[in-house]
Amino acid sequence: MATIGIHGRNMAEQAKHPESSDALKALARFGFLSKGVVYALLGVLALMAAWGEGGGITDPQGSLKVMGSGPFGAVVVTLVGIGLAGYALWRFVEAIRDPRGVGTDGKGIAKRIGYAASGVVNGALAFTAFQMVFAGRPGRSQESVISQVMSAPFGQFLVGALGVAIVLAAFAQFYQAYKERYMDDLKTGEMSPRQRSWTEKVGKLGLAARGVVFTIIGVAITRAAINHSPGQSKGIGEALKDIGASDWGTGLLTIVALGFVAYAVYMLSCVRFRKLVTP
Repeated sequence: MATIGIHGRNMAEQAKHPESSDALKALARFGFLSKGVVYALLGVLALMAAWGEGGGITDPQGSLKVMGSGPFGAVVVTLVGIGLAGYALWRFVEAIRDPRGVGTDGKGIAKRIGYAASGVVNGALAFTAFQMVFAGRPGRSQESVISQVMSAPFGQFLVGALGVAIVLAAFAQFYQAYKERYMDDLKTGEMSPRQRSWTEKVGKLGLAARGVVFTIIGVAITRAAINHSPGQSKGIGEALKDIGASDWGTGLLTIVALGFVAYAVYMLSCVRFRKLVTP
């Protein structure tokens, strides 16, 4: 009876504080792995395209299609979708419950809004993965989504705000890379000197690469809102193509592609060392 009572109290505590759930933490860590897989494939395909070795520049939806075309594709895409859903769920928990204690001042609220936005993006990608497996169709294109939003009341303003938010997110990526603030999210005391050194390097390169791509996306979406032209918006795939088509395109695309692979390695480090609650 005492054991049952303790178990019941533990369940009640986890219901009250979902961030303390071991199952949710495990799902979140699986989410870091899944996100790393997506970025690794994006980077490798872009790197191959940059050097004319096959591959192809694509976006996260395209990377899911590539996974689905391989051996045990449906299983792989389903597992990645579950992981992305877990990552999205944890982001919402971070936004609502604030397990890391970022607070409710201006800076804290901005971070929590960013967590929620990340939850929406990764949740949408998870939904796309499940659509591909169970409904046999890909998700909607970014252009069609933006077109629908723009046609709604205040839609042009909302799309413009989204573009500005993505640019600000890009600046945040650059800032984190420069200051190495991403290391604050990790249990560095549990890392060996070599693990810490490598994580610092891949995290810096990965966040900088995301900052470059996010800047292109944010500016394009803002321009699309100003001109009321959904076709001018860009996603990750279009941003990578712009980089490849620019002066010194092969070199620049190589750096960004390697940055995506580096970000994937950083995500793998997060699987083991990421702080999920305030110590």
